[in-house]
Amino acid sequence: TYIGLPDEYIYLASVIDVYSRKCVGWHICDSLDTSLALIALQKAVKSHEISISMSRKGCPQDNPFAESFIKTVKVEEVYLYEYDNRHETCERISHFIGDVYNQKRLHSSLGYMSPQEFEEQMVKSKITLA
Repeated sequence: TYIGLPDEYIYLASVIDVYSRKCVGWHICDSLDTSLALIALQKAVKSHEISISMSRKGCPQDNPFAESFIKTVKVEEVYLYEYDNRHETCERISHFIGDVYNQKRLHSSLGYMSPQEFEEQMVKSKITLA
């Protein structure tokens, strides 16, 4: 998605873990080229198995999880501030994703837990079942 600044646009690519709704990788830059998505994906991929879920060009309905995430970022962060520059924007959005969205924001689909809390609960329940 794009984010408007006073004199330019910057772009945000994100990778969402559908299981926990956690944003596991993101990248912000001033170019909408392939490297934007590739860097976000590289940040997300560690040693996990993943299934690609990308929308067709012009069809955001193909990926409701990513669309919901982008809406949340825009409504709860981007639309509330008038960013002055790229550096400030990147810092604020990274803080929102990493510290607010992933760590604190409650999701009804996760039983009103944050993505981080949900993942921790799942690890605890797997240990208990073992």
